[in-house]
Amino acid sequence: MSFMHSMVFYFCKKGKRRYSPDEPQDYPAKRTAEVRQNRFVRIPKQVRIIETVLGGVPAELLRHPKNPTDRIALYLHGGFVVGSVKTRRMFTGYIASKLGYNAAAPYYGNFTGCPPICLWASESEALRDDSLILFEKLKQAGHPCKLYLRDGMVHTWLVIPCIPEARRDLKTVKSCLDAAIDGTLCGEPTAIHLEDHHG
Repeated sequence: MSFMHSMVFYFCKKGKRRYSPDEPQDYPAKRTAEVRQNRFVRIPKQVRIIETVLGGVPAELLRHPKNPTDRIALYLHGGFVVGSVKTRRMFTGYIASKLGYNAAAPYYGNFTGCPPICLWASESEALRDDSLILFEKLKQAGHPCKLYLRDGMVHTWLVIPCIPEARRDLKTVKSCLDAAIDGTLCGEPTAIHLEDHHG
């Protein structure tokens, strides 16, 4: 494990505690604390945040002036306990500034009428099974989707560009976005393991 991986895992574990039904969690307070901690996060220069509504759902559109206006990447992050549109602005801003796509991130929503969906999960995170369940439901509904799995990563490793695997995997994100926009993204019957995909 690289030094960077060790540091990321250390700080992730440092903030974790064991779940105990005898000690209920104050999730609204956790979300408030996360928003407060992320208030100084900077998005890339020239990326503008526009509050909008997509299909009746409040959303943010992150737009870079050099990006085509007819291409938008829809970013969905659970946010059930922590994580929200506002706390993921650095990542969606990165998509807008580096990958050439404006990014829209709804606050709430469902997948009816959505374009092809690509899911990303670590093999070692608690939400891996949720991603597998959603992948199976989308496939059963005939919705084009792909599930990318990476072994040994923290949850949302893609938002930490100092991790080498994140930089490699962001190239796959761009390929997915390009294929979805071009109408060539096809669903996969099984999950794609990124170690086998490109190392």
